[in-house]
Amino acid sequence: MSRHQFYEVKRVAVSSLLLDTYNPRIRHGQDQKDCIARILRDRDNFLSLMKDIAANGLSIEHVVVSKNHSGKWVVRDGNRRITALKLLNRPSLALPDTALVSLITRIREAHAENIPSKIQCMACDDEETISSFLKRKHTGANAGIGQKSWSAVLIALFNLHAGIADQNRRAAQLLLWAEENGMQINDEFPITTLTRGLSAETLQLIGFKIEDDDIVPVVSIEKAYAMVERVIIDIAQGRIHVKRDGEEGSIFTKENQRKYFRSVRDAFADQPDEPVPPASQPMPALPADRPPHEPTGGSPVDAPQDNSATRPARRQASPAKPAWDRPCLFGRRKGAAPGFIIPDSEPKAISVTVELRGINPRDTPIAAAMLLRYLIELSNAYYRQAHSLRQLDTMRKSIANSAEHMKGAGLLSQDEIDVILRYTREEQSMLHINTLQAYIHRPNFHPNGQAINTFWDEIGCFVAACWA
Repeated sequence: MSRHQFYEVKRVAVSSLLLDTYNPRIRHGQDQKDCIARILRDRDNFLSLMKDIAANGLSIEHVVVSKNHSGKWVVRDGNRRITALKLLNRPSLALPDTALVSLITRIREAHAENIPSKIQCMACDDEETISSFLKRKHTGANAGIGQKSWSAVLIALFNLHAGIADQNRRAAQLLLWAEENGMQINDEFPITTLTRGLSAETLQLIGFKIEDDDIVPVVSIEKAYAMVERVIIDIAQGRIHVKRDGEEGSIFTKENQRKYFRSVRDAFADQPDEPVPPASQPMPALPADRPPHEPTGGSPVDAPQDNSATRPARRQASPAKPAWDRPCLFGRRKGAAPGFIIPDSEPKAISVTVELRGINPRDTPIAAAMLLRYLIELSNAYYRQAHSLRQLDTMRKSIANSAEHMKGAGLLSQDEIDVILRYTREEQSMLHINTLQAYIHRPNFHPNGQAINTFWDEIGCFVAACWA
């Protein structure tokens, strides 16, 4: 299948589109009227779709069409959506069901301004390509090739971010806190089991309180992390469950919930509740003829955190705030630099680091993301030139190749390589040019300071190795 074989067709009249008589939802429709009748068999779900289209407009997902032997457009993907539009534009198509005609007419009158009579489609003239597309889209995940449905964890995290009520909200908040502090949560984690066990009382037992409808640690980050990690591992591995039969590990009843969470608290009773202040570190010495805000070229500076693919190295002392919430990208102190030596022969890279260490990722996330991405690009180019590596067509491929080369040279561990390669594969990563373009051109798509800090904590080892 080649995406290049699809092309846009603008302002296609809904009335001229033919429903696909061989679509699996329709199955051998005798004519267009029969096709509509067959789709209406799933009446309740179809009416929900129609009402949503009338109120909110057609989804951004393209309707896919191809031409039949008469040169007319046939809907290959989107038959339910087009049927809804056909009925909203012409309710009498639902006859002889007069009650349905009246209902559709009322929906149309309430949202007349949202109902288009012409739409944009994606077309393809190659049947094999269309068949491949439809199979990938509608036959499940297909080992990652097709569309993968969201798990309960992903739905809960989405609803949490969007401010939508969700029964797993508290559990989602705890999982998000754990990930933001370095733990990796599997997409298939049994979040409903965690939800069953959480309450204000059990949260307090593992070091959290509810404040402004969010969870806030009331013990040191290190201790809270350790207790949450125990709970998540116990649930993920099935040692803790919600079976009714009284098996060992069940937290089906409130009594068992309190008993389990007290046992987690007791297991870490020897760890201090209060945060331990971070050890003080002297600022690096600067040349007498340079003020602190100017680049120091080859001066040694704080190294980035050394993160593994599974989770960051545990801190010896817990800061008052987690690392991802720090106000500066490089280290904990304003003015600290990134943890590698840039030679004076590379003034552009030095300037970028100076600008980066002078801004707060939380206040200016887009600027921080752009500068950090540019720093990675400059660092990678320097490394490849120094080692006579050929230029590749995309930055993410080039970084993946450089990382493998670094592994062979002993500059990066396998854990660090795994993290870097993951970023080169992820479509939403800042290593993808599409993400940067989205930051610039899409009004509702932008990074946040926490994500940028976390990205640096995991990719900083690569940048440092480029200048080693």
